[in-house]
Amino acid sequence: MLNFVSNLLNLIQTIEFQVGRSNISLVEIVQLLFFIIVTFIFASYFSRFLKYQGLKKVIVDKGSRYIISNFISYGICCFLLLVILQTTGFDISIFTVIGGGLGLGIGLGFQDFTKNFVSGLTLLTERKIKTGDYVQLGDLYGFVQEISTRAIVLKQKDGSSVVIPNSHFVENQIVNFHYETNHVRLKLPVTVAYDSNTTLVTEVLLVSAYLDQNILQIPSPQVLFVGFGDNALNFELWVWVESNQMGFKHEIISSLHFTIEHKFRENHIKIPFPQRELWLHNINFAAFKSNVADHLPESNLPEGDIPESGELERMNNTSISEPQISIRAALKKVGCFSHLSEFRLRQIIEIGRLKSLHKRETLFRENDPGDAFYIILSGRIEVYAETLKKQLAILEAGNFFGEMSLMLGVPRTATAKALESTLLFAITNKNFKVLLQKHPDFHEALVEELSNHQEELILRKQEMQENGWLPPEEQETNIVNWVRHRLKTLFNV
Repeated sequence: MLNFVSNLLNLIQTIEFQVGRSNISLVEIVQLLFFIIVTFIFASYFSRFLKYQGLKKVIVDKGSRYIISNFISYGICCFLLLVILQTTGFDISIFTVIGGGLGLGIGLGFQDFTKNFVSGLTLLTERKIKTGDYVQLGDLYGFVQEISTRAIVLKQKDGSSVVIPNSHFVENQIVNFHYETNHVRLKLPVTVAYDSNTTLVTEVLLVSAYLDQNILQIPSPQVLFVGFGDNALNFELWVWVESNQMGFKHEIISSLHFTIEHKFRENHIKIPFPQRELWLHNINFAAFKSNVADHLPESNLPEGDIPESGELERMNNTSISEPQISIRAALKKVGCFSHLSEFRLRQIIEIGRLKSLHKRETLFRENDPGDAFYIILSGRIEVYAETLKKQLAILEAGNFFGEMSLMLGVPRTATAKALESTLLFAITNKNFKVLLQKHPDFHEALVEELSNHQEELILRKQEMQENGWLPPEEQETNIVNWVRHRLKTLFNV
C-alpha cells in the first residue's frame, strides 16, 4: 500500500504542463492554488479588521474607512501573490499567455462580475453614495449599510437587508436623500371645503407642523394653495425633516395627519367629500313630512316637529370644543396689523414660526437687538427692567410685544422671561425682510397702517434721539416719511 502511494506521488510529480516556453508541474499548480486561497482569506480578514477596528479611531467617516480598507487589502493581496510566484520559482511572463485566456474568459463568462467590480470602484471613488445614506432605488428604500466592490447592502425599515449589485446604482436613477444636504422636504396634500377661510387653513396647517418635534423649524414649514378641485380647495403642506429621519417618514406623515385632523375639528374646518344633489319632482310634502317625523328620535324633539337643516347642524356641533387662540385673531389686535386684509395677514402668518420656552427661560435681555415680534399663544411672559430692577408687566396668552422693535430696529428696553412653559408666534426681521422684498406693495400698505399710530411713532422717534440711536440722515420731520425711510433702510426695499 505504501509503495502504491509512493508511486502515485512520484507519478504526480512527473506530470507537467507546458505554458509558453516553461513547464509547470501539477504539484506546483496545487501549491500555487493553496497559497492563493490563503492569501485571499488573509486579505478578507485583514480588510474587516481595518474597517471595524484598525481604522475606526483614525477615520471617523464609515464610507472613507471602507474605501481605504478595501484598497489596502487589495494592494496587500496583489503584493503577496507576486511574492508567492517569485518564491515558488514561477516565471511571471507565463501570465502573459494565461492573461490572454483569462481576458477572453472574463469577456465572455464574467461580464456581470467585471461590470459590478468596475461599478463598485466608481462608487467608492466618486462617493456619490456613502454608507449611512438613505436612498431610493425603484421601489426600494433603505439606508446604505455597506458598499463593497461587488454589491451594496441596503438596510430596510422592516429589518431586512437587500443585497443589490453595484451596476444597478450606476445604470439606474438613484434618489439620495443625504447628498449634499442634511434635511429633506416632505409634501402632504390637504383638501378643505370651499367655504373654508384660507387664512385660517394656512395658520392651522403651520401650527400643526410646528407642534411636531420631528419637523425642522429652519427651513420653516410652508403652505401652498395648489388649486381648485371638483369638491375642495387643494393645499399642500411642505415640511422639512432631518435626512436621518427618513427611515421614519411614514410615522412622521401619520403623526401630522392626526394633528391636522384634530386641529381642523377644533377650528371647524371641514374636510370635503364628493356630494350629489337629489331633485324630487311632484312630491307630496305632507306625506314626506309625516314619514320623516316617524323616523326621528322621540327624546330630543317635540312631537310633530321636524328640525330645519340649521337646527340639525347646531345640534351636531354642541359637543365641538371652542378653538384655541388664533394667530390670525391675535394679529388683528396689533395696531400696525389691525386693518390689514386677510390676504396680508396670511402672508404674515406664513413667514412666522413657533417658539417654545421652558419655565424661567429668558427670551431676550435689555438692550438686545429688536429683531423679532412675538404673540403669546400659551403661557405667561414677565417683562422686567433690569436697570430699574422693576417688573413692568406680566403678559398672558393673546398679548403681543416687540412689533415696533421689529419694524423700526429699536433695541429692547426690557428683559422678557417665561414664567411657565410658553408657546410664542415669532416674526423675525430676516423673514420680514424677505416678505417686504418679495411683495413691495406690502411695504406701502404697512406704511399706511403705521401712519394711523403717529403718536406712538413720535414717542419712539424721540426715544431713539435721546439714546443716540437715530442717524443724522433720519432727522426727517414728517413722521410718515421717516417711517417709510426707516423701513427702506432696515429691510433694503
